[in-house]
Amino acid sequence: METGSRDGNLAPTLNRTVKSWLARNGRTSIPLIVAHTHEHEDHIWGDKALLAMNDPAMPITFVPSEVEFDFPSFEASVERLIKFTEGKPVAQVLGNHIEQTSTPFLDYPVGTMYQPHQHELALTRGTLLELGDAVRSMHGTVKRLCMRDFSVWPVPPDFMSPEEDVKFKQYVKEQRAKMWDLSRFIP
Repeated sequence: METGSRDGNLAPTLNRTVKSWLARNGRTSIPLIVAHTHEHEDHIWGDKALLAMNDPAMPITFVPSEVEFDFPSFEASVERLIKFTEGKPVAQVLGNHIEQTSTPFLDYPVGTMYQPHQHELALTRGTLLELGDAVRSMHGTVKRLCMRDFSVWPVPPDFMSPEEDVKFKQYVKEQRAKMWDLSRFIP
């Protein structure tokens, strides 16, 4: 699991849900694993609140997310997911970010924080099969592919030039400054 975004109120909700599950299942504890897909704050914000819970009924193990990008491992992981889900009733497949708009094949610009028309997070096993095809089509060469309902966007270490990085940081700063300003929506 990941711990979510700012003001997500994860700790009390998780506590209530797990305690209810433990009571229903006649258990006294269940270990939890927090494994982040990456270190963006919209994925790690609740870490401190979970650590502060310090509940023996929910011992929490944090898996560090400082893993270097490794495309062969990513390819192998996608293949394992496809094989694992084969013949199973899969209700949803969830990715780690929704950067795509609800318009097929169209992503939001990098760093966009307000995404009112984003694609839904829940995808299908069919989407997982498409992901497998997309990754195999790269033939080991990392590149960005924008599909109908998702984007494959492996980020190599040299993802942005220094100039692009400066522009990105400025764009994020501007986005954060406007983030809670709702005046643009009031006629």
